[in-house]
Amino acid sequence: KKLLPFLDDPTFFLFVTSLVSFRIDYCNFLYRGLPDSTLYPISKAFKSAAHLVARATFFSHLSPYLVLLQWLPIKNLE
Repeated sequence: KKLLPFLDDPTFFLFVTSLVSFRIDYCNFLYRGLPDSTLYPISKAFKSAAHLVARATFFSHLSPYLVLLQWLPIKNLE
């Protein structure tokens, strides 16, 4: 979040995507059948990254941003 003022939008999107999204998407077949308690920390990190990229407030609804970013929620990665 501290880098936000120094990077333009496409660079910041690429930075966050490379750090978070690719790590979550890597081996996503292993998430199949895991309980929600195990998926919660992964989902929380993913949603926080989406909030940063979309520059949305913490309490805003995230679904429209996920559609614009073309990111699937963790439950749909299975």
